[in-house]
Amino acid sequence: MASHSRRDAALDYPIDAIRHRYQQAFNVPASIASLRERELKRYLFIAAKNPDLTLPIAEVLDPLWHEFLLDTRCYLAFCRQMGADFVHHVPNTEHRSAGEMTDRYRKLVALYEQEFDEPPPRDVWPQLSQGIMRMGNCDPSIDLANCDASRVRIDPADGDATDR
Repeated sequence: MASHSRRDAALDYPIDAIRHRYQQAFNVPASIASLRERELKRYLFIAAKNPDLTLPIAEVLDPLWHEFLLDTRCYLAFCRQMGADFVHHVPNTEHRSAGEMTDRYRKLVALYEQEFDEPPPRDVWPQLSQGIMRMGNCDPSIDLANCDASRVRIDPADGDATDR
């Protein structure tokens, strides 16, 4: 199966019950939950396609990922649909520097734009120029490597990052 057909299969993979459970648990409108579902699937596809990278997740997507993981059979089937054995959710166990987080986030954005031919939506994925990157507290891992996470302050003037 070619990469685009794997991508399409992953993006079309039905998780309606999971999205509904997330909507109810977090009081999220259906339109926002649908957008976050699409973005989580895109993120996981990028992570599966780049298992050697540890990529930060947007803070607003992490709770939906948690809900998805609770349905282990569905999540495993989704991972296999993408051509990955399993994209593990690894809690933050190490402090990463703001510079490292910024570099990883820039890499994620570049991979996103390369894969999907558009920039990530600003209401899900923070822009460096917004001043604050809000990232979730876990990252993907194919091989159970440590994950990283933080809230990083980005100076809009020069793009430098500092720990919050």
